[in-house]
Amino acid sequence: MRMLRTRVDAGAAGILVTHEPRHAAWADRIVFLRDGRVVDESRRAGAETLLSDAR
Repeated sequence: MRMLRTRVDAGAAGILVTHEPRHAAWADRIVFLRDGRVVDESRRAGAETLLSDAR
């Protein structure tokens, strides 16, 4: 997860599909789907905050 976060911070596009909240916590944006439809969306704090909390 840390390597993916580093690449995204460097400008690469990244998409992660997961059911694991601990992995989703690394994301800048989370889109929740139900039956193939968007039901909610959340934007997270900057990567620096998430990385410092994960250590």
